[in-house]
Amino acid sequence: MSSKRLNWDGCRRFWPGKKYATVPYIGDLFLADATFMFPHFKRLVVAALTARALFERQKPPWAPSLPLSGADIDKRLRDEDPRLNLLGYFGASWACANWGRFHPPFFVYASGVMASPYTPEHIRTDPRLLREFPPTLLAELDHALCWNTGERIIDFAQQIMRQEEHFYRCNMLVDADRMRGII
Repeated sequence: MSSKRLNWDGCRRFWPGKKYATVPYIGDLFLADATFMFPHFKRLVVAALTARALFERQKPPWAPSLPLSGADIDKRLRDEDPRLNLLGYFGASWACANWGRFHPPFFVYASGVMASPYTPEHIRTDPRLLREFPPTLLAELDHALCWNTGERIIDFAQQIMRQEEHFYRCNMLVDADRMRGII
């Protein structure tokens, strides 16, 4: 996806007078005048679209495209078809991982969900899903069926603590105190 197609320069032109705007494809809200965030959201959108393209190559025949926005994920989670519920959980898990390439592929994730005690019963006991995705332990799944959340939280906390230490070393005490407040 070229950055020209994701051109957010001139954001106010597209959202005149609005305080919040929506990130294309993934539907996240952001402050419309927070232009410093545009590169972050551009990377996130490219990662999400890349994840969708990867999913297209690995998805089961019954699966529609990978849901990227919270609204599309919720739609899959509320569907009556347990297979689409599973797809919704997969989309939510990958979104929680910022669409990183390290997230397990669908078949590995689905087998892990089928083995998780946190999986809703109507999914965990669905005969079609049990045949297609034999339950296999995926230890990194949390109670929300998101993959590797704990490790990502620890990594983030360590980054903030290192930043706080750096601010103190540089005698930037106001910034260090702000980091301490976040911690």
